[in-house]
Amino acid sequence: ATWLLGLYRLRVRWSIRSELIDLSRADLLVAVATFAILFLFKLPNVSRLFLIELFVAQIALSAFIRVGVRVAIGWARERGRNTRWVLVVGAGPAAEAFADRLEQHRELGLTVIGHLLGSAGPQPDDTRRRPILGTAEAIASVLHERVVDEVAICLPVEDIRLVEPIARLCEEE
Repeated sequence: ATWLLGLYRLRVRWSIRSELIDLSRADLLVAVATFAILFLFKLPNVSRLFLIELFVAQIALSAFIRVGVRVAIGWARERGRNTRWVLVVGAGPAAEAFADRLEQHRELGLTVIGHLLGSAGPQPDDTRRRPILGTAEAIASVLHERVVDEVAICLPVEDIRLVEPIARLCEEE
């Protein structure tokens, strides 16, 4: 059931609450299936009380382990380990705000390497904290010259035509 609900995928950026809800849902699914099989095959010798305690203990232990792993990963990322490099396509106020929000949450392990200008975006000024690495059309060269793990597209509506080619290029890379 945990595999069916995707609980083995990397979920470090999702909330603990959603992960615990999904974990409880998977355990409930297994519990219902187990009790249905016991009822269908009329197996009265299996202790229902024991099974209930087992399923509750499974949820508690799984939650404890997952929260512990999440805390350990957050601790490591706050100290600069397991860092992922983010390129922000766009240099306007929305892109700056997005990059600032990423860097405020060090536990995510995301570091913004810089911005790419859109064709309709503002020109860089001297107060930016992150470098302008070129224009959005130069994304291929930036992806080949630098380490980029993730790309965030924060372009204004005027540059909507650039989103699909950028997404396609990033998928290919």
